[in-house]
Amino acid sequence: MSILSLLPHPIYHYRALMLHAGHAVGFHARAGTELHVADGDVELVEPPLLLAGALHWPRRTLASGSVVTLSRSGWCSVRARRDTTVRLRQRAWVFSRARIARILSGWRRRRLAH
Repeated sequence: MSILSLLPHPIYHYRALMLHAGHAVGFHARAGTELHVADGDVELVEPPLLLAGALHWPRRTLASGSVVTLSRSGWCSVRARRDTTVRLRQRAWVFSRARIARILSGWRRRRLAH
């Protein structure tokens, strides 16, 4: 039996944002968060990048049916150009790193004792 089989399977949080034309919402997203535009058009402002000593906020326009996976963690903003529904899928934190380290160190101690 592998130690990885003892760790929990990933759990996801789903969130739906309903926006009217011109409205914007900001949220914190972790890397790997998926953003799905169900209907309407939105402008996505991603977490800032430091380029040549200046901050740059990458912007994308997403059409209906678009799916984007965010590559970086940070604060994002979504602004609706038309009435729209945006769905977010984020991986939930199940165990902290410290807890995983305690589990693995206990497993290692038991294994070395035999």
